[in-house]
Formats: sequence, C-alpha cells, structure tokens
Amino acid sequence: MNGWALWKRWVGEARWLWLACAVGLFAFCWIRVWLVTQLTTGSFSIILEQVWEKYEKFSPVPLRHLLTYHGRVGLAFEEPIILFGIAVWAIARGSDAIAGQIQRGEMELILAQPLSRRAVFATQAGVTLLGLVLLASTVWAGMASGIATVHVREERLPSFTIPGLGLDVPVPIGEKRIDRVPMRERTRSAYFMYPTINLFCFGVLLSGLSTLLSACDRLRWRTIGLVSGFVVVQMVLRIVSMASESFGWLRYATCFTAYQPELIVSIAVDSPNDVWSLVLLDGSGQYRRLGPLAFDLILLVPGVGCYIAGLVVFLRRDLPAPA
Repeated sequence: MNGWALWKRWVGEARWLWLACAVGLFAFCWIRVWLVTQLTTGSFSIILEQVWEKYEKFSPVPLRHLLTYHGRVGLAFEEPIILFGIAVWAIARGSDAIAGQIQRGEMELILAQPLSRRAVFATQAGVTLLGLVLLASTVWAGMASGIATVHVREERLPSFTIPGLGLDVPVPIGEKRIDRVPMRERTRSAYFMYPTINLFCFGVLLSGLSTLLSACDRLRWRTIGLVSGFVVVQMVLRIVSMASESFGWLRYATCFTAYQPELIVSIAVDSPNDVWSLVLLDGSGQYRRLGPLAFDLILLVPGVGCYIAGLVVFLRRDLPAPA
C-alpha cells in the first residue's frame, strides 16, 4: 500500500458522507435564496422593525443592511443547517482519523504496511480539508445558482409620465403593481465568496480539534462527544455575551465571535477594498474593529495548530489494542 492507495481508501470511506452533506447544503442554499423572494422588502421591513429593539443586540450589522437583498441572503450563513452540515463533516472525519481506525482495529493493519504514520495522518487531514473546501464551495454555488435563477417581487405605485419632461411621477392612490425582477439585478453572488471563506475557516477549526482529540484517544464516540459539547458550550457563550452587557467579556472566550458572515457581507458591499484587511479604520485613521481577514485567521490558525499538535501526538503515542 502506498500514499495513493491511502488517498483512495479515505476518499472511498468519506464519499457518501460528503455527497449527503453537499446535496443538502446546495439544496438548502438555493431554497433559502428563493424564500427571500417570497416576502417583499417592504413586508420584511415591517416585520423586522417590530422586533428590532430586542433583536438589535444580536445583530453585528445595522438594520439598513438587513433590509437589503445582500443582507437577507447573507443571513443564510447564520442558519443552523449550514453550520450543522459543515460540523457533521468536520467532526465525523476528524474523529475517524485516528480513534476511529484504532477502535475498529484497522490502524494496526494499516501501519503494518510500509507506510509512515506521517503519511497516514497527512492523507486523512488532506481528504478532510479538501472536503471542507468543496463543501464551502457548494454553499456558495447554491447561493449563486439561486441568485442567477430566481426573481424578486417588488411593489410599485402606479405612475404617469409628464409629457416633454420624461419624468415618471408616482400616483399615491390606486392599486400597487407587483413587478418581477431578476435577483441578480439586486445583489451579486461575488459578495458571498468572502463569508464562504469564513465558513471554511470555521470548519478547519472544528476538524483540527476533532483530529487532535482523535489522536489522543482510542474511542471515536468519545471524541465526537467532546467536540460536540465544545460546540454547544461555545454557542451558549456567544449568545450570553450578546444578550447581556455584563457578560460581554465572554465573547473573548468563544470561537463563534470570529464567525461573522453577515458583517463580512456588509463590508464586501459597502467597503470592498477592506475585505482582505486585518483591521478596519475610521476616517481619522483610528482603529474601529477587526477586519474579515482577522476573523478568518482567528479560526484558521488554531485549527492548523490543532492539526500540528495532533500529528505530534500520533507520532509519539503507542497504539492501544482495539476497543
């Protein structure tokens, strides 16, 4: 067995899980864009303004952004289904990298071949990360296809044209007209490439942590439980930090603080030159907040660090008997 055979083995084991996640994510993203078109912006603004006073503390962007099609489509990145799809792949593949193989008794057979532990670990990590890249791309492709194919409904007042001036004057009385406009004329799929990168970095953190714990353990179910518990605790910390100013310091204790897709969309729309910035500055050159690149690195660097730590642990540990 050589390195290429390892790649084929891991891809073969992961292909059905990846396919299920990819189909689900693509379909959900397309449907999510379509759902945006079923509610006019005017109706959506009426609903949101009713609850904005309580919802504002949970939103990293102002109301005016959420009332645009960019903001409404970008909210899809906050949906639990997208986070769940990425987390399922990251945790399932990371936990199987070492602990899963040991638990099934396959690791001893693999290492009995002329293969190094480094090659086994690297190919597992490579398949997991490649799958994350493709899943994140699938999320963007679902949104892009939705933007390219659906139409939005816009309410317009009847109007008449002033002869000689060519001006259209709206008539406040009369029945409103519903126009169907292609979604691609109201937003661009390119805006959502940048939050897709943020989503990928979030997946790297989860997969790296799963792989590290997998390298330390021999029971896959325990690794899955630990990482799942970590995700739940991190989500709770983020919610609490946003809900109460007295617990605002908790935002520094959760990785979800760096997962800011909606904020990144607003930056891509309003300040496209800042999408690769580490920090954002105000008009006087003073620090205002972290930029999209900083959010990505906060997620990516610990994830890569976990992979490196997992490799070191795997190279040094003795293999226990199968559980």
